[in-house]
Parts: sequence; C-alpha cells; structure tokens
Amino acid sequence: MPAFGLIPMSYRIIGVVVFLVVLAGGSAALAWRLQDWRYGRQLAELAGLQAEKLDQLTVAAAT
Repeated sequence: MPAFGLIPMSYRIIGVVVFLVVLAGGSAALAWRLQDWRYGRQLAELAGLQAEKLDQLTVAAAT
C-alpha cells in the first residue's frame, strides 16, 4: 500500500487545490515580470517624452 493511500481524501483535495493555486500564482507572477521587462523601457521613454512636452508647454505659457 503506497503512502499516498494513507492520506485522507479531504487532505488530498486540499493539497491539490493549494498546489493549483500556487501554480497559477507563480505563472501570473512570471507573466507579470515578463511584461514589466518588455514594456518597462517603452514606458520610461514615453514618460520622458511627456515630461519634455510639458516643459515645452510651460515655457510657451510663461512667455
């Protein structure tokens, strides 16, 4: 008789659910990190362009 058969069914179900939640959370975290890596530079560049445009508007409004 394998040791897995000694674990009550309710504990097995809880274990599988916990495993699936951890697996889904890990996958989501990995996807989040990959998207941050891919789009981080583009967002920083756009923020710099926006700041530059706001500076130009401020100078134009001050004159």
